[in-house]
Amino acid sequence: MAIARVLVQDPAAILADEPISSLDPERSREVMNLLCFLSDNTGKTLVISLHAIEYARSHFQRLVGLQQGRVLFDAPVEKVSAGMVEKLYRI
Repeated sequence: MAIARVLVQDPAAILADEPISSLDPERSREVMNLLCFLSDNTGKTLVISLHAIEYARSHFQRLVGLQQGRVLFDAPVEKVSAGMVEKLYRI
């Protein structure tokens, strides 16, 4: 598992690209909780790319919306509005 590799390699930051994209909701929650636990307990920076906005909102303090290589927003989670998310996903 990629998470085990991260622990062995001991990087300065943990970068995870869509770590829950093919998981069911319970496994997704477990993986997100584990990644956040690792970051909190090792002091490592955690950067995750997600399309699952509900997990981004529930697990992080800050969200950055990227579209075509440009930053659309970079804000505390409580300041990210439904309109900002709609613009990001062009809903």
